[in-house]
Amino acid sequence: MLFDSRIDVSKRSPGLSCNVSLICAVDPGVVETNRTRGVPSCLSCVAFTVLKLLSLLQSPKKGISSVLNAALPQPDTSGVYLFGGKGRTINSSALSHNSKLAHELWTTSCSLFMQSQLAVKV
Repeated sequence: MLFDSRIDVSKRSPGLSCNVSLICAVDPGVVETNRTRGVPSCLSCVAFTVLKLLSLLQSPKKGISSVLNAALPQPDTSGVYLFGGKGRTINSSALSHNSKLAHELWTTSCSLFMQSQLAVKV
């Protein structure tokens, strides 16, 4: 969210031409998939049972809905944390909106990206 918040603020800056219309983080939640096929079946069975009892486990059909919300956004949906589908958003932590930290992350990421590009050219 920190990175998304930084990009969202940047795209809204006056004088910045940006073709990006949506910046958001998407979290489908815990989705029941075959990802645990390499885990012993007794462990995955216990994990799925506990997650179901806590109402935290979603079907793949439900899990994809938050991703579709991001792909097909409502007008003026940007800089938000989409969770669980049906257009539901949740507030991210205060730290994710820390502009100084976001700037440091952005600067460091840009620097690392430039270094990686230079290394590839050598």
